[in-house]
Amino acid sequence: MEVTQDRKDLLFSYMDADGGYHDCGKVQEVPESARTQVLVRDLTRSPEQVGAAEYLYVVDLRQANKDGKYSVSTVSRWSFEKRAAALGQSGAVTAQVAAGGAAVTVYGTSWCGVCARTRTWLKEHKVAFVDKDVERDSEAASELAALAAKAGLRIQGVPVLVVGEQVLMGFDEQTLIAALGKNTRRK
Repeated sequence: MEVTQDRKDLLFSYMDADGGYHDCGKVQEVPESARTQVLVRDLTRSPEQVGAAEYLYVVDLRQANKDGKYSVSTVSRWSFEKRAAALGQSGAVTAQVAAGGAAVTVYGTSWCGVCARTRTWLKEHKVAFVDKDVERDSEAASELAALAAKAGLRIQGVPVLVVGEQVLMGFDEQTLIAALGKNTRRK
């Protein structure tokens, strides 16, 4: 995948300081503090064409090379999501999961109240997570469908949380705490 500043057919996803992901279509829209490791998707290619069920593309947007291209790495989806829970202050995904906790992925929508409550809870308890909007992101919807099929589940609503290898339907604080494997308390 070739990433340059003038491409208009890419989607960039970066993590903010609170652990939430944001999407944008231009290199310039990614905050300087979040440019170290940014997910990038080529909107001209289908998820199947790029192997999105297994691989993600991560770009370093801090500085282009002399040809105006940014460095892109291919990483396994499993590896990235496992490491995404341990995000440093600089915006770089680090190599270990935070303090024994598991990586969390939230599949939801922008309008879902329970999804919003789930995200707020995770932020309040400083649990980093990957936020995937299944209405706006067809890859996320396909990923959730494949995950459900593999687990033998019938998805009837959102949010759906993945904590490590465990799939949680809806938001239940005690179930989530048990899945995280730590005694998280409300502040």
